[in-house]
Amino acid sequence: MNKQILLVIFALVGCGGSANRVGGNGFEDMALGGGVRAFVPATRAAGYVTDGLNLISTDATGPIGCSLVDPSANPGLSVSRVSFKMLGDLSQPDPCPSNAVAVGQTTQAGYEAWDAAGNLVASVPATGGAASFSRTTLTGTSYRCTVSLQLTFPHGDIFTDTFSYEYATDNFGNITVTKGCSN
Repeated sequence: MNKQILLVIFALVGCGGSANRVGGNGFEDMALGGGVRAFVPATRAAGYVTDGLNLISTDATGPIGCSLVDPSANPGLSVSRVSFKMLGDLSQPDPCPSNAVAVGQTTQAGYEAWDAAGNLVASVPATGGAASFSRTTLTGTSYRCTVSLQLTFPHGDIFTDTFSYEYATDNFGNITVTKGCSN
């Protein structure tokens, strides 16, 4: 039976399991019974990190929620995060591609959860899905990007969320995320 996760609703799955490294996706398979823990996204963020553009939905709020755009962040409290990272090469990836970007060789996507002590207790790689984008010009060099995420996880869990962020380019083609966090 497939569980449907719509905009702000997750299917709840039981706890238990062990950690195994999953090659190439950047997430540990600590599936806590194979699925994801229910959470209602309170913050969405987009930001450039060392190796790409990271898009997140999390139940953390305020500065802690915004800080979770950094893949190495430890919130120090009980929160959940779903992330979709487009990997860059020597340049920054397009912050709003004109086509859908599927989970695969140039992306990493997954679910993570921390307990009240800030310990990572779940890290589940997405098994499929994609992000689709729509760009709106705000001024000559600033844009709003609306992204729709649909990610699949083990045991039929599906995560969907839609949010927007703003970015700008300078005369040299450098990209800055200007309004990349909302809660």
